[in-house]
Amino acid sequence: MTPLHHRKTTRLRKATRMVAVPLLCLLFVATVRGQSALDGFDPNANGPVRVVAIQPDGKILIGGEFTSLSPNGGASVARAYMARLNPDGTLDAAFNPNPTAPVYAIAVQSDGKILVGGSFAGPNGIGGQPRNNIARLDPATGLADSFNPNANGFIVTIAVQADGKILAGGLFSSIGGQARHNIVRLDATTSLADSFDPNANSLVRTIVVQADGRILVGGFFSGPNSIGGQTRNYLARLDAVTGLADSFDPSANNYVYSIAVQADGRILAGGNFSNIGGQMRNCVARLDPTTGLADSFDPNANSTVYSLVVQPDGQVLASGAFTQIGGQMRNRIARLIGTGLADSFDPNANDAIEAIAVQPDGKVLAAGYFNGANSIRGQTRNYIARLEKDGRLDQTLSDVGISGGDQVYVLAAQPDGKIVIGGQFTSVLGVARNNLARLNADGTLDLTFDPNADISVVSIAVQADGKIVVGGGFTHIGGQARNRIARLDGVTGLADSFDPNANSTVFSIAVQPDGKILAGGLFNGPNSIGGQTRNRIARLDPTTGLADSFDPNANNTVYAIALQVDGKILAGGWFNGPNSIGGQARNRIARLDPTTGLADSFDPNADNWVYAVVVQSDGKILLGGDFRTMGGQTRNCIARLDPATGLVDLFNPNSSWGINSIAIQADGKVLVGGRFAGSVAIGGLSRNRIARLDATTGLPDSFNPNADREVYSILVLPDGKILTGGLFTNIGGQTRNYFARLSNDTSSRQDLAVTQTTVNWTRGGSGPQLARVTFEYSVDNLIYTVLGNGALDGNSWGLSGLSLPTGQNIYIRARGYYRGGLFGNSESLTESVRNVFLDGPAPTPPPSPSPTATSVPTATATATPTATTTPVPSATATGTATVAPSATPSATPTATATATPTATIAATPTPSPSLTPIPTPTITATPAPTLTPIPSPKPATQAVNLSTRMHVQTGDSVGIGGFIVTGTASKHVVLRAIGPSLTQVGVPDVLGDPVLELHGPTGFVTIVNDNWRDNQPNTIAASGLAPTNDLEAAIDATLAPGAYTAILRGKDNTSGVALMEVYDLNQSVAAKLANISTRALVGTGNDVVIAGFILGGGAGNDRLVLRGIGPSLAAVGVANALANPNLELRDSDGALVAANNDWQDDPAQAAELTASGLAPANNLESGLAMTLPPGLYTALFSGVNNSTGIGLVEVYDRGP
Repeated sequence: MTPLHHRKTTRLRKATRMVAVPLLCLLFVATVRGQSALDGFDPNANGPVRVVAIQPDGKILIGGEFTSLSPNGGASVARAYMARLNPDGTLDAAFNPNPTAPVYAIAVQSDGKILVGGSFAGPNGIGGQPRNNIARLDPATGLADSFNPNANGFIVTIAVQADGKILAGGLFSSIGGQARHNIVRLDATTSLADSFDPNANSLVRTIVVQADGRILVGGFFSGPNSIGGQTRNYLARLDAVTGLADSFDPSANNYVYSIAVQADGRILAGGNFSNIGGQMRNCVARLDPTTGLADSFDPNANSTVYSLVVQPDGQVLASGAFTQIGGQMRNRIARLIGTGLADSFDPNANDAIEAIAVQPDGKVLAAGYFNGANSIRGQTRNYIARLEKDGRLDQTLSDVGISGGDQVYVLAAQPDGKIVIGGQFTSVLGVARNNLARLNADGTLDLTFDPNADISVVSIAVQADGKIVVGGGFTHIGGQARNRIARLDGVTGLADSFDPNANSTVFSIAVQPDGKILAGGLFNGPNSIGGQTRNRIARLDPTTGLADSFDPNANNTVYAIALQVDGKILAGGWFNGPNSIGGQARNRIARLDPTTGLADSFDPNADNWVYAVVVQSDGKILLGGDFRTMGGQTRNCIARLDPATGLVDLFNPNSSWGINSIAIQADGKVLVGGRFAGSVAIGGLSRNRIARLDATTGLPDSFNPNADREVYSILVLPDGKILTGGLFTNIGGQTRNYFARLSNDTSSRQDLAVTQTTVNWTRGGSGPQLARVTFEYSVDNLIYTVLGNGALDGNSWGLSGLSLPTGQNIYIRARGYYRGGLFGNSESLTESVRNVFLDGPAPTPPPSPSPTATSVPTATATATPTATTTPVPSATATGTATVAPSATPSATPTATATATPTATIAATPTPSPSLTPIPTPTITATPAPTLTPIPSPKPATQAVNLSTRMHVQTGDSVGIGGFIVTGTASKHVVLRAIGPSLTQVGVPDVLGDPVLELHGPTGFVTIVNDNWRDNQPNTIAASGLAPTNDLEAAIDATLAPGAYTAILRGKDNTSGVALMEVYDLNQSVAAKLANISTRALVGTGNDVVIAGFILGGGAGNDRLVLRGIGPSLAAVGVANALANPNLELRDSDGALVAANNDWQDDPAQAAELTASGLAPANNLESGLAMTLPPGLYTALFSGVNNSTGIGLVEVYDRGP
């Protein structure tokens, strides 16, 4: 790469490879600009971009060695070394600091002022003032203010402390009026250096302030007295007051360019080192925040890592000069999962990427030296690009070549960014697609999804499980005969068993929070839908497709359905006159009781068609159609109603012609599409067929795409871009046939904040306004449990009264549902995930009854002491891909657990693939999900999820898993057998169709389930634990105290890897799930048996007994028992806590095992009696000298 700026030395160029400064998103007002169908992001710099930062208003600050930009193919505009871009990639013309030399560091203060570092200097160094290497700029004008530290060398990194003081690093010896070598802290007002003086002996390249205020520093310093008065090689942590280095000493053997801190405090470092934290680690490592030692995270990059950024969901973005990382070929940028493996994110840049930043909408800005043809993701992007969440390029969605029928009616967005389009067409992008297609986020065709509807599709709803419900005029779709309504697999587009069989067109679909499906349209008469007589509106069971008792009985077409937050149902259409809907005279608009279907007193009395019904977040109701009066007032084609009275408010855009579609932005602005046109088409202004209206006045703003023909459908995407469909052939200044995506003039903004008791999702800007929000919780970012529904307060959706666990990594997912499309009849889903690590102990629960410990024969499952505050975990391999969406290894009753011919069957667990072979896998435990918000007072902590992952075979080798209910009350549980959905997390050879049996004590009637929707679908769905694949099994049961065994088989004697789980749904009763045990075939290497558990809920220690049983199993008829077991206990980082071969090897241990009544029956069996602090632990169970056989590993909690 040849630098464009020749005055600086090679050393300066190496030193200034820069990483972006991550920023929080606040809600600022942005300057309004025009919009375009050229919606891709392409600033097109003429030289390297070295730093990227995102302002709270979504504008993008860039610095580097460029001297001009040509945004989105436009004319070249001079911008020397620094510029600000609007969210759509166009240039912010008002901001031009015009530094004299490259900019390498940018940080934004909380007041919006912009700190800049670089190599600029002289009388007009930057912002119109003499500033040497560091300055602060006005965010509006770009002019430098009075802040003038006057560094005598270049600045390459800036960080702002919580108190507003400014940390700066680089290569200098004087700054802020003091001698300071390479690192300084400056007063934000006076710009003077304070007493903080770590005195680094070489360049400081990166600075990160920890949550506790301590300061992490990386760079080129090394050797004796290198920084903070200590020998620290390339990486150190400094006391925030004294500047002295603390004991954290990873001692890298080469430069550190980037530092990032994970939610749990672990420290990521990137550079060009090969050894750090006492381990061989090439260019990237993760370090313990206390010891500085490297853990098992080992992406093993083959060249320098310049930038590391932790996404909100905890995944790690890495960029640099590498071409291989995380076990994959990845050119200069990759995303790493928790184990250090690269996921499918693969932009494939042709030269180094130095800076990355994550936008609030999840898109990734990448900047560096890539340029020219095929420079990133196969496209031309010069020095800066924006990437979709899946690694595709944020590029203009060109004309997608829709043909054959030539109408797009409906649009919907999936959480992964894919776009579903329906209408009347036969081809998309030159590929046969009949009436329904799906596009990737970059506008390319999703070739795997082809439902092939024979007639038009006019309504789409994306379900929470990823399935897609569609309505229209078709009679065949997804490979099946389906009349006018169907549900499609989210991957293949094939129709599932849901078949309401409507006898005429379905125009509208709405999915209730409980999963039931509302449908409106033209169907009528006997057996018209769901096997019942339902006239034009019905509600369907999501499993069977049958209509329930809800029967408003409309006398004419229902075009639109919308749900209020109180559950009441709004319907719009052409029904009118006496007894027209819900047993009342309601003209074209009505509100229905969700139970009885009767119309309430809400009666706006429209005089003509109502096509679109949308509920605002404040509860007010927007209507569009062909009406001229509404709510007793003149309102032409659009009106807004009071939800209590049905009267119109002052919002009166006065459209000249019909409104087909209404969509609302998060900032309240209202997008409308239809047939209006001309000089006073809407709001008294000229707008042709599409406009955006002020939420208060109803007047159009400057948004004016100017469609040449009718707009049927509008949908706001999560990133703020706007989808449109209709009859047009030109829109947004471009040729676009029937479908287009338009840029927006403001950014989409969001922030998901989590405390132990609350979750809040704040939204603003141009993203979609949400109709409802759910919050979910996970310990592995794979399997989520619903916490509850969010309540709206201003621009924030919140949920309180939670008791989220502390001292561990958890994931909170916010999912928002919103409507758009033709008649408002599409339902889309957007989501945000936040990885958090909450400090502090959980609230101390009151004590709960505990069973008495008993001496347990080796091969018999019995109740054990369980009065502890220990949540039950899942075992997840550290250093390998996370493969099981489980919470814990299930407690497994042994040979006498149940009266079943398979009681002695062994299961073989299948571990995840490792990046590199290791003799023994290192395992960490993951806590179980909290099923519901827990109000105070809280019950004692207890197991809420036990699970076992195993290789299910046939005959006597089916899978078994067990648990014990202890206490005095019955326990409400859900059991699941998961197979097909494991493929989504990379598990090979999964069980294609699991069958689950639950056996129990004497008198218990065995329960069997094949597919979860067969027996208890509504109950299981209401629990929030419905499997994501219909072939998976689930059982909902309330169980008396006793031992239970779950038998997991493959249907038709199939085999494969599966997961068996049991969830506790009522932790407050005087009963618990007890004992963690797993019986399986113990293999070698990665096939050893694992059992994970967590100690938590308090600050005190806990006593446990762990046992590895083998030889004594033969006494109860188990063949091929493990002859000589070995047991290891490891902590959350994989470090060995204790190990045992034969339980009598340690006399003290043997005495405690004997006193507990839990001594193994055979001298060759293993046992550990431990007192452990709170934390995550894993027991590894193997055979001595790599022997194999069936064994039983057990964990008994004896209490404090």
